Order: sequence, then structure tokens, then C-alpha cells
Amino acid sequence: MLFSKRKKRYENLAEFLERNAGRSHTPNPGAGVVAVSSLLLSGALYFALLRFLGPIGSMLATAFVGLPLIGISLHLILREAFRPKDARSQRIQEMARIYRLLWVTHKQNRLTKDLDPTLAELLDECARHWLRIHRALGGPFWTQETLPVHWKGVRDRAIEASSLAMDDVLLILESHLYKRETKTNWQDVVNEFVEDLLDQPPKRSPTAHLPPEYDPAREVAERLKLLAAEVEQAAKEVLREEAFDEVFGGSKALEACLSELKSIREAETELDGELRVSE
Repeated sequence: MLFSKRKKRYENLAEFLERNAGRSHTPNPGAGVVAVSSLLLSGALYFALLRFLGPIGSMLATAFVGLPLIGISLHLILREAFRPKDARSQRIQEMARIYRLLWVTHKQNRLTKDLDPTLAELLDECARHWLRIHRALGGPFWTQETLPVHWKGVRDRAIEASSLAMDDVLLILESHLYKRETKTNWQDVVNEFVEDLLDQPPKRSPTAHLPPEYDPAREVAERLKLLAAEVEQAAKEVLREEAFDEVFGGSKALEACLSELKSIREAETELDGELRVSE
């Protein structure tokens, strides 16, 4: 149990990354094209050189010169062809790169070791509020197919806003999120052992007092916190109303009956008025 405390650090961030694992992968339609085309063109090059260099010479020239040049050339051409053409596509690609980097760090159990402690704490707090929102909106009522349109709109907007907020925070913090200094593995092990043995938190980085350029990240974190509180409150109120209607189902029947009686009374009044006019 010596390292149990260390493993629990940034658990909100870890869960957030697990839930967004799919965002660390971006489709690369050019990869297969490069591989197949390189093999085909290399084969053509081999047979073209066969008459001049012979079997062995052609094989060596193709393997060590032709294939690398063909692969690199095709890669550059396709990379330019699939380069994002608009701001939205560029953002998706950039976020995939950041998520992929964090995902690898998480799967290697190096979030505590590699991330700047101060920025990671801020990111972990943002992840906690993101999780609050998604947990509040993940219940049976919010995921049912017959969810009323207005509540569906609230759910979709809250989920989209929280995800965009997390993306903004990651973009703001990404350039300084990882520690600048690199340490050998044995130093990591010794530091981890001493910190757990003495029950000490990791040493704070020089960014313990965040510079002004990180103020936007703080503001996003505060708004995310407010949104989480509002969503949780709305979810509680909705569940309370649903529970009341489920237990006391007569309330809906009374409303329907009262509405029907009101309609009948209005119709009778209107009919009486028409009869008086006709007389």
C-alpha cells in the first residue's frame, strides 16, 4: 500500500481521459494508401532496374533507396492533401494530438511524474466538474428516447459546452503542461518512494503562482464549476418532479380531468350565448 496515495492523484483527469479515449485517435486515410502505393511503385522500380543492375543490385537499390524515397514522397503529398482546410478541422486535429499525448501518459501511469503539478491540479479540477455534469446527465431520465425536446436541448448544450470548455483549457495549458526538466527513472522511483514514505505531496513547480496568461484557464474552470452546479440542481429538480408523478400518478389524471371539464364549461357557455342571440 506504499504507493496507493500516488496512484490516486489526478484521478478525475484519469477518468476524463478514459471517457474520451476515442478522441485520441484520428482517422488517417493516407496511411494505407502510402503503404500499398509504396509497395506497388517499388515493385515497378525493381523490374525497371532489373535489366541494368541485375536481381541483387535491383533489390538493394529498391530496398534502400527507392522504397524510402517513394514512401516519404507519398507521405508528404498525402499529408498536404489531407491537411485541415478550415479552423474547425484544425482544432479537431490539434485536440486529437493533445488527447493522444495525455492518453499515452495516462496509460503509462506517468501523469503524476510527467505533468507540471500546478497545471495538472487545475486540469484535474476542471475534469472533476466535467464529470459532475456528465454524471448528472447520464441517468435514465436524461438518456431515454422519449426525453422531452426542451430537456434534450438542455442536455445536449450542457454536454457540448463542458467538452468545449475542457478543450479550451487543454489548449491554454498544453504548451507548459509537461515538466520541462527530465529525470532518470531511478530518480523518479526514489522521489516517489520518499514522498509516499513521508506522506508528502509532490514538490510544487515554479508555476505554483500561475502567470497572467493562464487567467483564461482559471476563468473557464470557474464557469465549468458554475455550469456543473446548475446542471446538478436542474437534474435534482427534474428527478423530484418525475418521482412525484410516478408515486402520485393521480396528479396527472386530475389535471387532465380539470382541463376536460374546463373545456366543456367553456363550450356550454359559448353555446348558451349563441342560443340567446338566436332568440
